[in-house]
Amino acid sequence: MANLPYGTPVPGRMNMVNSPYAGKTQLVDVSGMSAGQTVKCPYTGKLFKVPPTQQASNKTEQRQESKPEAPEPKPGN
Repeated sequence: MANLPYGTPVPGRMNMVNSPYAGKTQLVDVSGMSAGQTVKCPYTGKLFKVPPTQQASNKTEQRQESKPEAPEPKPGN
């Protein structure tokens, strides 16, 4: 089988991906599927792969780490 593209994890939506063939609002549920497993896009009928779960969790972690910290109060003020 030819090299298939990967879906794109949807930030904040566990087990949901964007198909590389469908519109951004047409989400595909990949619950119970493993990374690299082949999925049939329900909107186009074309095949793609489930993205690595690490990809989705890294995006969430980066967003949390980028929040600015509150300044520490200065003593005596």
